Amino acid sequence: MTDSTMKKLDEAIRQEVSQHRLDERELAQLMAFQQQVTTQIPQPSLTKKRRLLAGLVLACVSLVIGFVIMQHNGLPDYTQQIAEEVVKNHLKLKPLDMTATDMSSIQSYFTQLDFMPSNSKMLQDDQRLLGGRYCSIKGVTAAQLRYQSQVRGVNTFYQVAYHPEKFGEIPDIDKNETPREVMVKGLRVRLWVEKGLLMVLVTQPE
Repeated sequence: MTDSTMKKLDEAIRQEVSQHRLDERELAQLMAFQQQVTTQIPQPSLTKKRRLLAGLVLACVSLVIGFVIMQHNGLPDYTQQIAEEVVKNHLKLKPLDMTATDMSSIQSYFTQLDFMPSNSKMLQDDQRLLGGRYCSIKGVTAAQLRYQSQVRGVNTFYQVAYHPEKFGEIPDIDKNETPREVMVKGLRVRLWVEKGLLMVLVTQPE
C-alpha cells in the first residue's frame, strides 16, 4: 500500500465520520471502497510493520463503516414502548393534581417542567380540558392532561420535552409529517412532535 493510498484512505475516513446520514448511492460507494481497501492489503513478502499498519487501517475503515451504517439506519424505534407505557397510565386513571378548563391555568401549574405545556392542532374541537397531573415517559418528567370527548369519552394527552436520543425518531407535524399511530389494548395511541415537544394522545378508536 503506497503512501498516496494511505493519505487517500485517511481523508476518506475523516469525511465519512463527519457525516451523519448517507443516501443509498453513497452507502454503496462506501461499501465498495471498503472492498477496494481489503484487496490492497500487503502481501506476506512485505515487512511486518507494513502489514500491521495495513491491518490497523482496515480495522479503522470497518469501524467507520459500522458507524455510518448505524447512522444510516436511523434512531431506535421506541414507539411501541412509549405507547404501552402511556396506555398503562391511562387505564389507571389516577386522580388529577389540579383541575382546569383552560391552558393558561395548566401552564401556571406545571412549574417543575423544563417546558411549557401547549395546545395542539391535533386535538379535536369536542375535547374539553378537565385538568392535569405530573407523570413521566421513559423516566422523563412529563405533563399528563385529561380531556373529555363527547364521542370518545376520557382521553389522556401527554407532553414531554422531545429528545431524539431518548424517544427515538418521531414524526414532526411542524414539518408536515404524519403522526404515528399504534393500537394498544384496544386503544388508539398517536405520537408526534410539535413545538419541540413529544405529544402522545390516547383515545378510544373511532
